[in-house]
Amino acid sequence: MHNEDSDPVLTHVTMHGNSAHASAVAEGLGGGMYNAGGSQPSLNDMTFSENHAHGSADMLAHGGGMYNDSSSPSLNLVYFNYNTTIEAWVNQPNEGGGMYNKLGTVTLTEVAFQGNTSFRGGACPAAAVRRY
Repeated sequence: MHNEDSDPVLTHVTMHGNSAHASAVAEGLGGGMYNAGGSQPSLNDMTFSENHAHGSADMLAHGGGMYNDSSSPSLNLVYFNYNTTIEAWVNQPNEGGGMYNKLGTVTLTEVAFQGNTSFRGGACPAAAVRRY
């Protein structure tokens, strides 16, 4: 799901088995959900499971379950299970198997991360919550 400058409200939804693939000109971002441009999605009782962000030879992958750029999602009772970023090259610094955040504020209430994997930050890398 791609959200650009929008405020969707989702309840009782599962994002399962989705993927975002890098190309020669774009990174693989947000296998389950991509939020950008000031989006403020409200997610309640949701699951992100087995979603993937794939890197390429020249591009990275971030946020297997969810990628946030300049957005402020609010998550309540949300589960991130077995999401991944997949590297095209060994030791490529893909980040945030469960979630990756770049700018913005994410509000988490009763959110759980289980079995997410990435080169850095299986759940949500510490570097990804800094302000850039």
